[in-house]
Amino acid sequence: MRKLPDVRVLLKRYYYDPETGLVKSKRTGRLISCKVRGYLVTGINGMTSVGLHRIIWKMMTGVDPVGKVVDHINGNTLDNRWSNLRLVTSEQNRLNTRGLGITKHGTNRWRSQISVDGQSRYIGVYDCPLIARIAYEDKCRELRGEFSPV
Repeated sequence: MRKLPDVRVLLKRYYYDPETGLVKSKRTGRLISCKVRGYLVTGINGMTSVGLHRIIWKMMTGVDPVGKVVDHINGNTLDNRWSNLRLVTSEQNRLNTRGLGITKHGTNRWRSQISVDGQSRYIGVYDCPLIARIAYEDKCRELRGEFSPV
């Protein structure tokens, strides 16, 4: 990912409301609302499709998120409220992805498993999909902590 412009340039171009997460162009007064692959984006200094969440991070902290990921805590990529953004590693962001964690196993059984460090980890096989799901969620909270999507 390319480096963002200096924070002073961003602050001159955009108005950000941390409570609502909305970003407006200071020049036109219009909301930035272009969506690409589920994210709000804008173009700046010859770069196209720059995620607003990255611009917001730099505007609020002065830190360019190059090499890191600005994560939407609640999983809603359109929710750019400051309370919903955090800077994480790629691995931490991957942990925050949502997945069922259960699959059908045979005719009337359900297998529960979770991915850890790129490898599938067996949790158990259950007679009820709800019990398999609960086992997955418990293991997810145990292994992923604050990055657990459940």
